[in-house]
This record gives sequence, structure tokens and C-alpha cells, in this order.
Amino acid sequence: MTRILGIISFLSALSCKIIILYFIITRNSISNRGFIIIILILLSSFSVMIYVYKTKFGKIDYNEDIKEITQENEIIKKKIEQKELLAQLSKYPDDK
Repeated sequence: MTRILGIISFLSALSCKIIILYFIITRNSISNRGFIIIILILLSSFSVMIYVYKTKFGKIDYNEDIKEITQENEIIKKKIEQKELLAQLSKYPDDK
């Protein structure tokens, strides 16, 4: 569902850009207010297109983040275990 919405957002932003560019080409003069509105619309459609492209058309992969966090947790657990074992070994005198 999110992928479909991402594609729809991308295509609507692209069509908005095309319509605005057509409007600029066919129109002889544009007022200051119209120019500001056109710039804002182009910027917003450009940002929508970049966001959709960067999120791979709405596909958000939480599994990669979860894997990374679990790996970090395992490393931290092993370091804690290692410190505890070293503390236990230091309590006993050397048998020579």
C-alpha cells in the first residue's frame, strides 16, 4: 500500500512540474505573486519527488535497523560477560 502511495505521490509531483513549466512557457508575463507561487509549487513538488525517491517509493525497511540494533546489543552483552569473567578470574590466586 505504501509503495502505491509513493508512486502516486511521485507521479503527481512530476505532473505538477510539467503543468507549471507548460504554464511558464505559454504565458507571456507573470506577476510577482504568480512567480512566487510558481517557485513554491516547484520546490514542494521537487522535495516530494526527492523524498519518494530516497525512501524507494515508500518502502521503509525497518528490518535492517532492527538487525543492526540486535547485533550491537549482542556485542555489548558479550563485552559485559567478558568483564564479569575477568573479574571472577582475578579473584582466584594463580595456581603454580
